[in-house]
Amino acid sequence: MHGHLTDLSHGLGELRNRVYDERLSETLEEIVPYPVRFAPSGRPARSAVLYDCDGRAANDLLTQKRSMEKEARTGTLAGAVLDADALILTIDASAAATQVEDDFREFLRFLRHLELYRSRQHTVGGLPVFLVLTKCDLLARDTPTRSAWHARIEDRQQDVARRFKQFLAAERGGEGGLLSFGSIHLEVRATAVRQPALVDAAPQPREPHGVAELFHHAFVEAITFRDRRVRSHKRLLWTVGGAGSFLVAMAIAGAIFFLNPSRPVEPTLADRLEHLKAAEGPTAATRLGSGLDRRLQAWLEIQSHPAFPELSENLQEVVRERLDEGQAYVQFRDDVAATPPPASARSLAELGQIEARLRKLMPPAPYQAEWAATEAAVERDRLLKEISGLRDAAAHLTQFNFALKNHATSLLQVTELTPEWDQQVRELETAEMSPPFPRTDPARGPAYDFGDVVLAQTDWQRSRGQLLQLRDVATALGMVGDPDEARAPLALRAPPADANIAELAARRWQNLKTRYPDYARWSLATFPDAIRPELERRLRRSIDQSNRDGQRLILERLNAINTTGKEDSADWPRIGEYLLAPPLKDWRELTAFLAKLADPAVADPVQTTADFLRRTSFDLEVTKLRLRIPDTLSDAPVRPNGDLVLDHRKNGVAPVRVSLRQVGEPERDRQTLIYTFTAAASQTLNYVPGDGFFAELPVRKGDQDLKLTWAASRTLSYQFERLLREPRLHAANQSNVDGPLAEGVIVTVSEGKFPIVPAMVPIVSLAKK
Repeated sequence: MHGHLTDLSHGLGELRNRVYDERLSETLEEIVPYPVRFAPSGRPARSAVLYDCDGRAANDLLTQKRSMEKEARTGTLAGAVLDADALILTIDASAAATQVEDDFREFLRFLRHLELYRSRQHTVGGLPVFLVLTKCDLLARDTPTRSAWHARIEDRQQDVARRFKQFLAAERGGEGGLLSFGSIHLEVRATAVRQPALVDAAPQPREPHGVAELFHHAFVEAITFRDRRVRSHKRLLWTVGGAGSFLVAMAIAGAIFFLNPSRPVEPTLADRLEHLKAAEGPTAATRLGSGLDRRLQAWLEIQSHPAFPELSENLQEVVRERLDEGQAYVQFRDDVAATPPPASARSLAELGQIEARLRKLMPPAPYQAEWAATEAAVERDRLLKEISGLRDAAAHLTQFNFALKNHATSLLQVTELTPEWDQQVRELETAEMSPPFPRTDPARGPAYDFGDVVLAQTDWQRSRGQLLQLRDVATALGMVGDPDEARAPLALRAPPADANIAELAARRWQNLKTRYPDYARWSLATFPDAIRPELERRLRRSIDQSNRDGQRLILERLNAINTTGKEDSADWPRIGEYLLAPPLKDWRELTAFLAKLADPAVADPVQTTADFLRRTSFDLEVTKLRLRIPDTLSDAPVRPNGDLVLDHRKNGVAPVRVSLRQVGEPERDRQTLIYTFTAAASQTLNYVPGDGFFAELPVRKGDQDLKLTWAASRTLSYQFERLLREPRLHAANQSNVDGPLAEGVIVTVSEGKFPIVPAMVPIVSLAKK
């Protein structure tokens, strides 16, 4: 509060505790005083009294069910109001528009009556009146952040202030004179007794919003008003004193006139009528303008005067015409003032309802032409023009957003990402910055909140987000823009022979997080089918290079821990632990991100590789497999001619052979025949890294007896991989290393258990230990 507040009765402290302990009860006394002493920073302390009141008593004053003047005595609400240096009127910030308008009407009647009383009492002008929005914590619904909540409060505050001033202007015939002699000074504030839970802020159930600021400002304004009133009173005393001498002289002159009195000339009722007509001005705009309510009262007094029937018929008709016209205009004026402002509409339908209401508010037929220049008629025409402008503004904004969205959609449907495409995306971003008019435009800005405009803007923002994400992914993969390491951290290429793989991956990973902060939300599934294959091909290149980088790291580490020149199966678990070491953290995360971007369901490739290498045994169970032999394998068809045999060998133990026999007829798949082989009985082979393993199948090519042998693997520690790699085709009496590679021959284990050696395991050239 920028000062010190002393709660003299401790009543405010108790009231605060009841609020936050949910023990707040209704005020049943007509008024409850809270005496305080407030010392603003750097200024003398001042005594003051805060008054709370019974809501029913306040409502009676607002609706004029109780007369303030008749009940203005000490200890009453009316007396406190009429003697106040500042007033606070509260309104629920979350109330419906109809409720707010009803509150406005009650406030206006009350303030008009209060101002009339103050004018008659010659009270100094500028009484501070605060229109306070309460329960602003309820405006936090659907607002995730503190800044969004504050923005909504500000918008609501400005909206209520604008609408209330429009009501006030209609009542006063314009906004001028708010600080004139005997008038009020209105200010809108926003408060909440507690601060809500938000994404970026924890709830503060005992921390108010705007309350201290409200009362600090109210105290300052009340002090200023009180000081002005005291100074005015002092000037009045000096004026009265100075006038005393003048009154003595006037008394002497009065005595002379008393001794020789003259008969005063009283104005007739007709004279009063003519004087009133002369004061109206020459046009309906002046006749029905400022001061109309006072003039109508004067016309009523003339009509109710006992001498009214003695006036001529023409003069009586003038009075009746003035009363009929004035009352009709007041009704028309009030109806126009009660019409919701077009800026309060949130859709074209609501705007149409306001327009239909205004078009029904036509001046009565006898007055239509004459009232054209009156304030109410001008305001009605202005509102209709504002509605037309808002409708045009909404159409322009909707078309603007549709055009942006359609352009974005066309850019999303391309099949190739080129520099020209990238330039068009940049131009679209520039076009977005040039709407038909800014949101701050006082006349057309409210159209931004129309439902049709919001829907079009939402569609555009959705397409915009998808397009910019596509541009970011493509740039990061080096498909558009400058393919340097900073802008294209996912465009992996073969590193130099002396490069440090871990450091290079760490730079790329940090560049990705810095330049593309939304990278975690990237997904190829959000992009159209037309462009997705090109993205997948480029991503696959980076993933393959990532696997090669991993193979290089594994080989470098393997050579560092094994200097014997012979492969040792015991080294692989140590390699698995090395892959999970802290120095390789950024490389692991970059590798995992690439894999997840290609397939969100895939497991972490480095973790999978490490887990595989740390295993000490594998269970192999092949009960059914499918063998694919392409027609292009040889110049003559190659067909199975016996059982496919798996050979598992351990040191010092007799070999275990599992035979699988062909069943059924082969299936044709384009230029390939697919054969199915099944084992006679289920048999599990326990494979320990370093065991021997190969497979062979006799085949016939024309009249030649040949053999397919699977005997090639990347390492000697995981020889079971041979079954899933391409075999060699050779003569039965020929070594398999002498036969050609059987390109396109693929074995798939369709039933059973058969582990797959991760792609990151390199080809090891060490001999078997």
